[in-house]
Amino acid sequence: MKAEKVQKKNPHRLTVNQHIFPTNSISRFTNDRKLVQLCRVNESRVISVKPSNPIFCVERRWDQRAEAGYMKSIEDRFQVVASRLNSQKRPIVYPFDYKSITEMYALWCLRFHAKYKPRQNRNIIGIPEDNLTKDQEEILESKHSAYVRGHKGEIASHVMAGLGIQPELTRFMNHYRHISWAIFDISDTGLEFIVPECFPELVCLPLSPTRILISEQSANTEMTEQHIRHINRHAIESSKEYYFARDFSKCGV
Repeated sequence: MKAEKVQKKNPHRLTVNQHIFPTNSISRFTNDRKLVQLCRVNESRVISVKPSNPIFCVERRWDQRAEAGYMKSIEDRFQVVASRLNSQKRPIVYPFDYKSITEMYALWCLRFHAKYKPRQNRNIIGIPEDNLTKDQEEILESKHSAYVRGHKGEIASHVMAGLGIQPELTRFMNHYRHISWAIFDISDTGLEFIVPECFPELVCLPLSPTRILISEQSANTEMTEQHIRHINRHAIESSKEYYFARDFSKCGV
């Protein structure tokens, strides 16, 4: 389903390119040239791209209320935790960090799902006729409001997605409310992590080329080279369009 276009020059500054994985998180995997190495699933060649490259984005898959509202809040809370963990020589994940990490993992998965299974426009029976102009719709969206259009009471697909992802986050958090997280540093191995489009089955969050958050693990568990290669193979296998790293030659696959 094609994304709904904004007006020419985007007068209300709606976010068009929406990231699946946060830009700040991608930036932690850049090399000395501020680029990451990226491989498309259907191609064998590796290219170097900026974290701002549109390949990391979907086009208006959810509305501005979601993008600049609850999604941004989740990202901001997680980035505070991620920055602290990446800056510490011996990082420790505290129990009060768990919620922020779990929310970010859940949001990553739900955005990934929204990319490949977009919502459809939906008609709501009994909604009064309200013929808004395109400009009026975008004004409402920029103010984080939902709207319906026409006598059929149609709600646009990206508005439906923004409304739908929020309760899915709540359900995810309720289901995983007891989840715990541990951080692993593999800098001594000489290997580095690959970041997929998402880890929908292996519950982990890459923090940097040499640090990763993994759920339900003991903080004292050793991360062997075999485990690292398994994670990287899984990253490749779970990606539908692309995966990236700082340096694929150090990923052991």
